[in-house]
Amino acid sequence: MPEDAEVCYYENPASHLSQGDIFRIDVVGPGADFLKRIFRSADGRHGSCVFEEECNARVFSPNELEEQLKKVERGLLHTDPFCSTHDGNDEMVVVFAKLLKYFIIATQTCDICGRDKPPSPHAVILPVVPFAIICRTERLPLDGTEKGVTIHDFITQKCPQADDLNDADDMNYPEKLREAIRGWTLNKNDPMRAIVGKIKDFIGGFYKQGYLHYLAKESIYNMPESGIDFSMIFTVPSQRLNNVKTARIATLRGDYRNQFSRAFAEYFGRIAVPRSMSPPKI
Repeated sequence: MPEDAEVCYYENPASHLSQGDIFRIDVVGPGADFLKRIFRSADGRHGSCVFEEECNARVFSPNELEEQLKKVERGLLHTDPFCSTHDGNDEMVVVFAKLLKYFIIATQTCDICGRDKPPSPHAVILPVVPFAIICRTERLPLDGTEKGVTIHDFITQKCPQADDLNDADDMNYPEKLREAIRGWTLNKNDPMRAIVGKIKDFIGGFYKQGYLHYLAKESIYNMPESGIDFSMIFTVPSQRLNNVKTARIATLRGDYRNQFSRAFAEYFGRIAVPRSMSPPKI
């Protein structure tokens, strides 16, 4: 294909769920936790009561909840710790989490489409993280402190050409950031020159870290330049994905979907050794 030919990385989603479907919808991505912080109503009922009835709530440890349940006349929602309710709701807990704006289905189409066989009850999704969000949240030791600073904060504070970066959306942020850095002229003796070099190295190696799979910008589908994060995997009920199918913005085109699927499999199937075995030299 000629270099100047238009490349379409995405296509319209099918009526059924498919591997490579990209959603734009807020999802809370929790992380596994060793502490058991159980969210219940104050009288020990399932946490959903708090939102349905606007009743008082608190966080229990398992032992505290068991003691509370002994004090009340138990109903259907006074379940034991981490037991599902009669209508199938799992325990509500308090854990650390991230808010994900985009995600992609990683499960194979044949397992979730429901066309030739019933769909699997659960599907695997991966976060799709726009370049802009990483630049706004990833902290680097650019300011000499352990806490570090984000690329966005550093550039907007130091670079004269970055005046409009604060107002940039996910779509035009990468271009505006690169333009600001390219136009930032510094003499050889300026200590800022080395720091800008670190920023360029980070951006240049952004998608070479192994766990981020590059997704190109596509204005037709309002898809910003992003990376699929292989290091964060979430399992969701397939039915819930069916319920939010209107939030799909695109699906990866066939060949790019296959590339993504292979990269995902290779990331988890790779064999990591300290050093490759080789015969001794003569």
